[in-house]
Amino acid sequence: EIVHGKVLGLTEKIGSEPPLFLEMGHVFPAALPPERERLLVEKAEQAVRAIGVTWGPAHVELKLTADGTDARVIEVNGRIAGDRIPEAVRIASGVDMCRLHMIALLGGTPDLTLRCDRTAAIHFLMLQRSGRLDAIHGMSEAKAVKGVHEVHLRPGVQAGITYEANGSNRDRAAWIIAEGADRDEALGRARAAGGELTFVWSPAGAAAEGA
Repeated sequence: EIVHGKVLGLTEKIGSEPPLFLEMGHVFPAALPPERERLLVEKAEQAVRAIGVTWGPAHVELKLTADGTDARVIEVNGRIAGDRIPEAVRIASGVDMCRLHMIALLGGTPDLTLRCDRTAAIHFLMLQRSGRLDAIHGMSEAKAVKGVHEVHLRPGVQAGITYEANGSNRDRAAWIIAEGADRDEALGRARAAGGELTFVWSPAGAAAEGA
């Protein structure tokens, strides 16, 4: 995550198993050995300089090589990240990237000073079935898990819909953001909250009982 050509921090992307490689979550800041962190920061800043994206926010995606000694740039975006990553950054570091962008647009100088030292995790729940979604249980229980900041259903995901699984990121049912002292605690809390949610299905086209 970059502002004015300088890396604010690194986000870990959590992917599903092959062959789909779905984005299942994010963790900020990524827990990396110092040498790998330096490598990724250097590569990301080189990438934005190479194409002139040195003003305002940028989101650069990279992948480490198998041996971890080098990295490849996947894409460079001249914008703030999606997937609620800016909120994870704000929770973990105290830095509001959206606010920094507004300050820059108004001619000010963004302050990139990190104000707290936490870890935030974003966990996506996937709709893994096709059929009619009859009910969703556990929202209040999920929100009550310690450290949880957000539990949101994706727009359009509600009882009564008929859904066909796509095998892609379009199957996301909900996202959860939780904080913790480190990666394991934050991610554990987010996944625990996700475990509180239950989606009740019936076969598509099934007649309602008693109809």
